[in-house]
Amino acid sequence: IRLAAAQSLGELGKNDGEFVGIEYLNDASPLIRAQAARALGVMRGGEVRPALEQLLDDADPLVRVSASAAVLDHLSR
Repeated sequence: IRLAAAQSLGELGKNDGEFVGIEYLNDASPLIRAQAARALGVMRGGEVRPALEQLLDDADPLVRVSASAAVLDHLSR
């Protein structure tokens, strides 16, 4: 729920939820890491891009794909 709320804030142009996305980047679950990447992709904060770039090397392919899509989202905003 926290990640969904953070992503919604990002879609509204607010970066208030950036810390939530970053908090979940190292979660044990690949699904949570993938969702964190997608949430961060819609945000413009200064810590977003480096955080997403670290996920590009994640062991799980779902996380890598989500991080790649999130980087593209982030760069297009």
